[in-house]
Amino acid sequence: MRTAQGTIARIVGLEDFPILGLPLLWFFGSRRFESHSEARRQKLVNHRCEIHRVRDAIKLFQIERSRILPKRLADFAAITGEEYLRGNQLRLLIDGVETFDAILAGIATAGKNRL
Repeated sequence: MRTAQGTIARIVGLEDFPILGLPLLWFFGSRRFESHSEARRQKLVNHRCEIHRVRDAIKLFQIERSRILPKRLADFAAITGEEYLRGNQLRLLIDGVETFDAILAGIATAGKNRL
């Protein structure tokens, strides 16, 4: 992570001493960029492994698409690539007032069912 002072020093160095500043930035900055890129790449690999682990764990709770009624909900699951899990409900909310009422009711219920 760069500090504000470091960024200002790089800008001033490139503005005032471009012949010296640009090769130094290229030489030292490329190493930092490569290590940053590798760290991000590794985090992405770890994140994907965690997603696969969680998806495997919830397979026990998935409902087969052929058992989802009405059928258009099963189609929606196919389009989104997500599965429905036992114990959950799905309700399509179109109206803004109805949506916020449902959200607030869900929050109130979640607080009571927490324990």
